[in-house]
Amino acid sequence: MSGVRSVAGESFNMWEAVGGVRGVIEANAPAIIFVVLYTVTGGLGVPLVTALAFALLATLIRTFQHLDTGPALAGLFTTALSTIWAWHSGQPANYFALGLILNIVYCAILLLSVLVRHPLVGYIIGFLRDDAAAWRTSTVPEGKTTRRRYTVVTWMWAGLFALRVAVQGPLYLGGLTAALGVAKVIMGPFLYGGVLWLSWLLVRDLPPVDTYLHPYDPDDPVL
Repeated sequence: MSGVRSVAGESFNMWEAVGGVRGVIEANAPAIIFVVLYTVTGGLGVPLVTALAFALLATLIRTFQHLDTGPALAGLFTTALSTIWAWHSGQPANYFALGLILNIVYCAILLLSVLVRHPLVGYIIGFLRDDAAAWRTSTVPEGKTTRRRYTVVTWMWAGLFALRVAVQGPLYLGGLTAALGVAKVIMGPFLYGGVLWLSWLLVRDLPPVDTYLHPYDPDDPVL
């Protein structure tokens, strides 16, 4: 959540947005461990157990240190499901299938939200700026500008998920597990951080919320 919050901040720090060095390691290590051990051993047992053990250990350490366990728990959950899927299917590429499906779903939802003129990312950013939905129906120029920017940002995030699918999909279908793991790491936190930064650039100079929530009316006798 801290990464998303950074979009509405006054300044942007890439490392903080992706969770710092620790966050990057926790996000990428299970996939790296799985690919390296699978390449070395040629079997699924050791790579799957080791990757899952790392995700569990990362969660426990955060718990004992009284740190935010949200990201670690999410990683543990997806790693556990990926482990089960790969183990039961006997196909190593299926370790990455869940992530691929999630990217397809995210992309479809965002594209649909743009098509129906309710850009989903706009609602998220708007909530962080203390305006969850007024920008959607505002008729003043400031509100229209905000709406256009939110639409562009939603397109960018849909593009991120579409790019992942376009690159990783063929690798998955071809059973290229090692290449798929490398692509997942490269297109993980760093690409995510890049889109966060681009989103921040588009949001940082938006008109203040008050300019379209309570637009100035020179004929208003109260003013």
